[in-house]
Amino acid sequence: MTSLALAIPHQGTPTATAVHRLQTKLYERGIYPSITYEDGQPQLHVFALTVWIDPKATTFFWSSCSGERAARGPANDPVMAARRIADRLRPPIIAGPPVLPTQ
Repeated sequence: MTSLALAIPHQGTPTATAVHRLQTKLYERGIYPSITYEDGQPQLHVFALTVWIDPKATTFFWSSCSGERAARGPANDPVMAARRIADRLRPPIIAGPPVLPTQ
C-alpha cells in the first residue's frame, strides 16, 4: 500500500501540506478522493465533487460543477472542511408522512 505522503507530489509546499491533511481527514471518514493537478495546484476529486485550495493555502473550496458557487472552509481546520465535504456527499434524508399515534 502506498503511503499517503507519497500520494501527493510537491511535498512540503503549503498547498500540498494542506491538501494532504484534508485527504487524511477524509480517509478517516471513509471518503477516498483521487488527486490531480491543475496549473501545478493539487485538487481532490470524489464522485462529482472537486476540492481545491487557493495558492496561499488559506482556504479550501469545493464544488460539483464550474457554474456552481463553491463552498469554502479554512485550510487551517481540515477537520471542519472534511466534515462539511462529507455532509455534502451524504444523500439527503427524505422524510415520509408523519406517523400518527394509534388509540
